[in-house]
Amino acid sequence: MSNLKHLQQLAQVAALHAKDQGVQATLQPAVVDQLLDRLREQQPIDFDAIVPCYGAWFGETCIRQFSGHWLALDEPVPPRIQIAGGVFSPMDAIHRRLTRPNAARLVDLFEELATWAETSANRDWHSENLQAWTTLVESGRFVNHLVPTDRQTAEASLDAWLIQEGLVDKNVLCLAAGGATHGPLLAMAGAQVTVVDTCDAALQYDRQLADRAGLQDRVRTQLASMDDLSALPPASFDIVVHPVSLCYAPSTIAVYDEVARVLVPGGLYVSQQKSPASLQSAQCVNTASHPVDGYIVPFQRTNHPLDPVPDSSRSELAQQQNAHREPGTHEYVHSLASLIGHLCRAGFVVEDLSEPCRSDLWATPNSPEHRAAFFPPYLKIKARRRSGPESN
Repeated sequence: MSNLKHLQQLAQVAALHAKDQGVQATLQPAVVDQLLDRLREQQPIDFDAIVPCYGAWFGETCIRQFSGHWLALDEPVPPRIQIAGGVFSPMDAIHRRLTRPNAARLVDLFEELATWAETSANRDWHSENLQAWTTLVESGRFVNHLVPTDRQTAEASLDAWLIQEGLVDKNVLCLAAGGATHGPLLAMAGAQVTVVDTCDAALQYDRQLADRAGLQDRVRTQLASMDDLSALPPASFDIVVHPVSLCYAPSTIAVYDEVARVLVPGGLYVSQQKSPASLQSAQCVNTASHPVDGYIVPFQRTNHPLDPVPDSSRSELAQQQNAHREPGTHEYVHSLASLIGHLCRAGFVVEDLSEPCRSDLWATPNSPEHRAAFFPPYLKIKARRRSGPESN
């Protein structure tokens, strides 16, 4: 099954097969459940015909109802569907119904999708995260109050990739970077800086610190979301600096497309993001032979907002386990294929990659430093905007 047209044809064959089996009603999950129960009692079952056809029908039905799309059409596995951030295999669901008496019924899976899609549609994740970040900023977290007083000192505090690129008189976009940690520092190093953030409380720190340091002519702020930079003109920046924040965006594609649009051809994009494995890791595993054998990675829904981090009323252990997450926020777990593959498809070439070191095996188990020895929490990417016709 290598293309969408073939899947649609298979879905039509399922309808014809159901009619041959005496099903006169319009195909619905409950109707197909009854038909699959009857087919399971017949021997032998032609899995090679039934599973792809009814799987394609079920996938097409879910996609139409819940605005999804097909995935993995070129992979050596049955195609998947993606709906509201979750990935499912309708073919495997059909196969389980035919081989396992206690397998989930299609009508139950359909209802689960309906609940999930409705929950995702009704939750305003952006507003909830904005409120959480405003609270964090107002509490004094993730903000900076000092800036070096000369260019040499500022450069000593910057990433080597940026120093190698050169910053003097470069137009630099600090994306989702309010709080004065990046903008004033880059301005002191000689750049013309625009700081973009959705949290105006964070941007106020950039404005205040720039004024105090005499950098008001080199730092401007823009209230905007990282996935909607329409207020900024195309090809207007030489460098984009993007600190950890993609975990708050539902789509990496939307963000990368915007970054590609505002960067000049050949422009540099330096981003640091949370590693998907680290976001999903839990507490450490202890055995008799060794005090720490590793950390548990529970099954999580990729690209689906996680539950909020426990607040201060929760246990100290729970706080340690979530030390690389921000209290009160909801985060999307983006896969490596999304973080890196989508970047390449947006018109970038990855020039370098690193995992900033945060680990310490001598630290207390379950502490952020100890867990980082097993799951590096961050991924830093150096990418270049391609030039020429192939850049899009």
